[in-house]
Amino acid sequence: MSYKMNPGDIDKPLERQEQTSAPTSCQDTEYKEQHPFLMLSVILVLVCIAANLIPSGVFERTVVDGRTLIDPESFQIVEKSYIGFTDFFLSFFEGFKQASGLMAMVLFVGGAFGVVKHIGLLEASINSLAGKLQHLHFLPMTLTLILSFGTLVSLTGMYELSIVLVPLIVPLYLRFGYDVIVGTAVVLVGACAGLGAGMTNPFFTAIAQNIAELPLYSGILFRMGAFLALALVGLVFIYFYA
Repeated sequence: MSYKMNPGDIDKPLERQEQTSAPTSCQDTEYKEQHPFLMLSVILVLVCIAANLIPSGVFERTVVDGRTLIDPESFQIVEKSYIGFTDFFLSFFEGFKQASGLMAMVLFVGGAFGVVKHIGLLEASINSLAGKLQHLHFLPMTLTLILSFGTLVSLTGMYELSIVLVPLIVPLYLRFGYDVIVGTAVVLVGACAGLGAGMTNPFFTAIAQNIAELPLYSGILFRMGAFLALALVGLVFIYFYA
């Protein structure tokens, strides 16, 4: 019995190979980040459960110079007040009510810088600054850029804006013969120094001082000194690398 091969049969192994190597549905699935409200809700549920399991206790509180302080030697166990189903939902309202002023400040500050970013004012300012600094030596130019980016992040707390500025600075350093890492490090080191110092960061410094009942943005000179120290350490690191 003879078998006659059709011309189209030659391509069949290749077709089966392409089907085998096709990506699976799992590979096509993209990772989706969870919404912050979902994560906060899960944390709140865990806190409510833990509050019903951990023994209750209180410290004696005294007001000194407008601040509420606790006596570390006054802790005592008290009768537990259990958190119910309705208390879970009422906690959202109570939290919004107590932190309404701080939430409004964060909202307006974030909206203001969002407008600045949307109209392109930030990118135009950085382009103008980079054009004026391109004739300087490496050290003063890099120090000026690090202080500029660090001050921006330290005042606003918007670290993610530094990622937008990387493509604006990298070509400037490539023009001088440095690699991409140098230009990227100038932006990110300055941003990290500013974020770590947080001179007037409304998202970290203001919230922390509000919880600690400290005057708003008190101790700014100390944080400014810390920012300058971090910026100088970053400058030395970039200089030895370049």
